[in-house]
Amino acid sequence: MARNGQAALEFLTTYGWAFLVIIVMIGALAYFGILNPSRFLPDRCTFPTEVPCRDSQITMDGAGNVNVSFVLADNLGNSIHIGAFNATFVDDNTPSNACTSDKTDVDASQTVTISCVFPNTISSRVSKGSKAKFSVTGVYNVTSGVFQKTVDGDVYGTVQSS
Repeated sequence: MARNGQAALEFLTTYGWAFLVIIVMIGALAYFGILNPSRFLPDRCTFPTEVPCRDSQITMDGAGNVNVSFVLADNLGNSIHIGAFNATFVDDNTPSNACTSDKTDVDASQTVTISCVFPNTISSRVSKGSKAKFSVTGVYNVTSGVFQKTVDGDVYGTVQSS
């Protein structure tokens, strides 16, 4: 009987140490960011098909200001007038200052670049090389039309130096 108890104790001790080593290794990998799944997610800019996003960039300057820029295309077949756009930092719902566009009237099949600036209020939560997600809402209307249409999208990417 004593031999069975000793064998069981040796079995538990041996595999207990192995289990402890595995837990420590997983903890170390997580601590150094190797197990961070956001590192493997691609940058993306998602908007509806009427005004799809062609490109995006997130930059941070030396003062800690974050600039979110994205290029929207006019797929409506008509000229559109770009209205107000606003962006929000998703992690803590910090709104941007008013977004600006490089032009307000866009002909069919042309693009417009929109930039949203976040003053250094989010710089403590965003760093160069990290991933950040921004939710964007804006309005536009067909130049020959009367009613404004709302467009919602998101920009997710790696923060770069400006």
